[in-house]
Amino acid sequence: MNALAFVAGFFVIGGAAAASIPSERAVSLARRLLEIPGILYLAGLLRLLLGLVIVLSVPRWSIADFIGWLTILAAFVPLFLKPERILGLVDTFMGRPALRVAASLVVVALGVYLMMTAQSL
Repeated sequence: MNALAFVAGFFVIGGAAAASIPSERAVSLARRLLEIPGILYLAGLLRLLLGLVIVLSVPRWSIADFIGWLTILAAFVPLFLKPERILGLVDTFMGRPALRVAASLVVVALGVYLMMTAQSL
């Protein structure tokens, strides 16, 4: 079993589960955190680290490798978008509970796939 890919899948599932919580308190907390530019850069760095862990720990040209590369690309969003634009995207996403839950389910499925891929390596 590849422990790094398994742990990455576990964190992806946890993040998606946390994002699907339909609490106004959670939305308010996320909005306040995103108003701090340092948090955006820290989130980008953590996303970059997660993407690198996935890419380096799974076989090349697999779906898990593709997920890793998408994670690396997503890590660069805070570097190229202004914080106001990111807040606008988050407000749009958080304001639509059905979209938030659907996206979270897709991300949970990808996390489960990562974990299953890690066990078969």
